[in-house]
Amino acid sequence: MLRPTPESPFAHVQGLEWVRESFRHCSLIQIGMRSQATMTVHCPVGITTSTVSERLGLTPSRARDRGESSRRGPVIHHLKFTSWSISSSETPQEDVTLDEELRKLLEVVEPVGEHLKELHTRGCEITWSCFLEATPIEGMNVIERETLQRLVALPGDLLLDVYGVDDSDDDSPPNPDSASSKPRKDPPLGDH
Repeated sequence: MLRPTPESPFAHVQGLEWVRESFRHCSLIQIGMRSQATMTVHCPVGITTSTVSERLGLTPSRARDRGESSRRGPVIHHLKFTSWSISSSETPQEDVTLDEELRKLLEVVEPVGEHLKELHTRGCEITWSCFLEATPIEGMNVIERETLQRLVALPGDLLLDVYGVDDSDDDSPPNPDSASSKPRKDPPLGDH
């Protein structure tokens, strides 16, 4: 077992394995958090959402073709690109770690990884979005090394969308200078 040196910042613990086990234990007892993982394929002109669905053999959680109307508040605009998304769950999951959500999504996407790589070589941009909302005390979340290695084997960038939840019980108005934010109902979707 690897032991920390006396001058290392972890000198006060019994070894790095203890730290890893502590993190794993913490991730199993997360309370007051929500998480969800989504893979989005942003397509260049000429590749439609139906092309992505056919190539991957998967049904998207959300699919929007270039030129479709989209509403953000009172403003209607036309999408500038095609986006095809698949999520680990329909909505963010209560008390489920980000690692669990990523593993659930990878179970679906890994079998079609070669087709995903082909879409990437044809100009599609892939993003893996991880939504996490947690109370300040439960904000620690671990993504296991094995999960990261599985993710790195596939094309795309990892995007972390992390929010704090104000869990105070008082009814006072929110402090605009506070570092935490109020909870959101759902993560933003890939309409950018």
